[in-house]
Amino acid sequence: MRKTKLKSLNRILSDKTSSLNKIQSHQMLLDRYQEKINSILDSDLSQYCRLANVREQCLIFHCDSAAWATRLRFQGTMLQQQMSQRYGMKVKMGDIVIRHNAPLFKENSRHRQDLSTSTRHFLAQTAENMSDPELAAAFARLARVKKEEK
Repeated sequence: MRKTKLKSLNRILSDKTSSLNKIQSHQMLLDRYQEKINSILDSDLSQYCRLANVREQCLIFHCDSAAWATRLRFQGTMLQQQMSQRYGMKVKMGDIVIRHNAPLFKENSRHRQDLSTSTRHFLAQTAENMSDPELAAAFARLARVKKEEK
């Protein structure tokens, strides 16, 4: 069995060549595209159709239903033109995937998951042992999140 050397989370996040860093960079790119798309599309459409990926300037969307996907297809040409005119971005429409059982998307909403007591304790301990003060502060804030009353 091969032994692997453990890396600190701080080191993993700061390594520009790591897979985690590449995933984070791609997500940030998707977020920037989504903001621009939201400024162009009708607000009701942007609630139910979200950008899932961008591959070689080709936009891939997830929609809640066939009806929303159809509306997005009808606005596809206009979206491409506006992305070019407003932002100088040459994009093309790609796949539109219908996700029937996916939760409804909410514009600018953040999914908040409750953390167990043991998870919050682990996060607090991790924050105490970090050398990066900004990352430690972020972990400490996360550790203070309490379960929401339902």
